[in-house]
Amino acid sequence: MCPNIEDLNLNDCKKLTDTTCLALSRHCPKLQKLNLDSCASITDFSLKFLSEGCPLLTHINISWCSNITEDGVEALARGCPKLKSFISKGCKQITSKAVICLARYCEHLEVVNLLGCSNIRDEAVQTLAERCSQLHYLCISGCLHLTDASLIALAHHCLKLSTLEVAGCVQFTDAAFQALSKNCRYLEKMDLDECVLITDTTLTNLAMGCPRLEYLVRYLDILNAIFIISCVHADFISL
Repeated sequence: MCPNIEDLNLNDCKKLTDTTCLALSRHCPKLQKLNLDSCASITDFSLKFLSEGCPLLTHINISWCSNITEDGVEALARGCPKLKSFISKGCKQITSKAVICLARYCEHLEVVNLLGCSNIRDEAVQTLAERCSQLHYLCISGCLHLTDASLIALAHHCLKLSTLEVAGCVQFTDAAFQALSKNCRYLEKMDLDECVLITDTTLTNLAMGCPRLEYLVRYLDILNAIFIISCVHADFISL
């Protein structure tokens, strides 16, 4: 092993097991960035090993590691309080409890991607917003149980938010996006695809309240005209 490793990309190394993370824990105390995307055999044990031997970890990607649960995330959060980036796309066993634990122990989080983590509820996003004020990138696309309460919490506490992806969050309404448009003036990129309850009111509010907005995905073509007129510098993508 190389004890000075700081950044390790193991993306799509499907045959890796928890033994790898045990070795990293024992021999790589300087590790800061680790990508385990699509390492499907990785389990909670890997995160527990990392929490014990890699306290300097700032970035981790466990996307599509379907065996990861709240137990592993909780251990990671307790042992790696310097985390700034947590990416867990497609980890369906990650729950609100896991996200709340992350927020409590890793207050320096700036990037969080929970795409497809469908067990997440409002209390998780609310705690994340309240405790991680440096958050500037958040993806909660496919988190179907979230309501306006999540976006309103972000609007009140995460004023540095620049990228917000909420595709498929079917319970969000104009009221929540109005709160965002009033407070989150650094927003540059948004994905609202399949947010079926929003109307042209949301796009008007975003155009008026978020002058840096450059990229917006929205499904309904009927809304194109009003947004382009209101925000001529935006790249509006209609899928």
